[in-house]
Amino acid sequence: MKNIFTVAAVVFAMVSVTAQNYEPSPDLEALHVPFDALLDPHVRDGLVYYRALQADRAWLNRYIASLNAPSVVSGYPKWSDDQKKALWLNAYNALVLQTVVNHYPIHGAAKGYPANSVRQIPGAFDRTPHAIAGKQVTLDQIENTVLADFDDPRVYLALGRGAVGSGRLRSEAFSAKAVGQQARGA
Repeated sequence: MKNIFTVAAVVFAMVSVTAQNYEPSPDLEALHVPFDALLDPHVRDGLVYYRALQADRAWLNRYIASLNAPSVVSGYPKWSDDQKKALWLNAYNALVLQTVVNHYPIHGAAKGYPANSVRQIPGAFDRTPHAIAGKQVTLDQIENTVLADFDDPRVYLALGRGAVGSGRLRSEAFSAKAVGQQARGA
């Protein structure tokens, strides 16, 4: 119970500092409010303002760390499929943003991808592990294994892969209550 109050206090502090006029959806779980607060000013029409997001890198890093907090790890097995989908979609999108921000501006020479593509970052999708809900996973594992287990093709439309030609990133976090509708309209 103490962990829940600690997480709620951190969430409140993050939201109040990140955006003074920000109002989260009443349907959004407290865990994802910090990510929603980051997306709101940094994503418009599916395009990310990476330079501006760099200034809020610490908030993004803290949100991602919260996805592996003890309360998430212990509670995850009891969550509904929609809660789990929202977690994994938000985690994937936040991790892609973090990857780009950590290497921004991207300049690469790998053949087959534009010079400023996230694909220019070696191992970004297939070799870099991330701790989410007590699991060590790469972005490719989230996409090809974790999300595949939900047997819901809509989830793939909801992934922001950090490229102009891929799915467009929403300017809001996914919530358990609306994930089906959000993924359909991604």
